[in-house]
Amino acid sequence: GQIPTELGLLQSLTYLDISYHEHLTEATIPSELGNLLSLKTLDMSHNGLRGTVASELFGLASLEELNLSWNVLSGSLPLSLGLISLREMNLSYNRFTGMLPGALGSLEFLEVL
Repeated sequence: GQIPTELGLLQSLTYLDISYHEHLTEATIPSELGNLLSLKTLDMSHNGLRGTVASELFGLASLEELNLSWNVLSGSLPLSLGLISLREMNLSYNRFTGMLPGALGSLEFLEVL
């Protein structure tokens, strides 16, 4: 299965938990999720999601918690991060490459990495 791109239309959505779904193995993260400007929590862990993470996802200024752990995501993280409200980010157990972006140092509310 795939994650519906129509989720990106839910402008008032603040919490999205799509974790532990066996049917999402080999699915990708749609860039449309970058339209969820009210989102505070995004948990897409333990799915086997593949591919890169769209840079739009790293521009969600209201996002406080991001968990993409235990997938098969790859590529590098964007150099600039618009996650100015981020408190917790878990990207463990993936296949990311490259260096951590220096922009992580400017996330003043980040408590857990």
